[in-house]
Amino acid sequence: MLTGKKVLVIGLARSGKAAVKLLQKLNATITINEGKELEKIEGYQAYLDAGIEIVAGGHPDELFERNFDFVVKNPGINYHKPFILRLKERGIPVYTEIELAYQVAKKQHYIAVTGTNGKTTTVTLIYEILKAQYEHVHFAGNIGKPLCDVVLENNLLEEENHYIVIEMSNFQLLDIDKFRPEIST
Repeated sequence: MLTGKKVLVIGLARSGKAAVKLLQKLNATITINEGKELEKIEGYQAYLDAGIEIVAGGHPDELFERNFDFVVKNPGINYHKPFILRLKERGIPVYTEIELAYQVAKKQHYIAVTGTNGKTTTVTLIYEILKAQYEHVHFAGNIGKPLCDVVLENNLLEEENHYIVIEMSNFQLLDIDKFRPEIST
């Protein structure tokens, strides 16, 4: 699906690792940018063995002058950083892993929860209510499970009509493009 697409993944926290796994499944050409030194990246050799380029130890200007089809950014990376602004200035889409997962998955029923307090409790309650009624119900987002992992683990590249309750931070909402939940609160 993404064969031949060049994708930059910035940040290898939980969501970045999940995005890389999904991008690998979709045959994208992946470059990882991580602020940590290469030797401090867990499993870095497996990435290299898989043909993934890793630019580690900082965010060099030359990297952000390269041509990528899109970028998947860890939501913890400030969207005002000069290298993020440079990508956007050049017209390169910058997404979070939630946007990536949404764009490549088949049609699902999404319920998004955001706010200052009570997100996890609300997501858990909605998830439990739906689980009592429907067979295929999942939770994702800040609750501790990247949406990319949910897509891979539940074959959502092929299956439709699962219910997915997503806990979203304000930072995850900043870099969305097509993501539109059926219900949001």
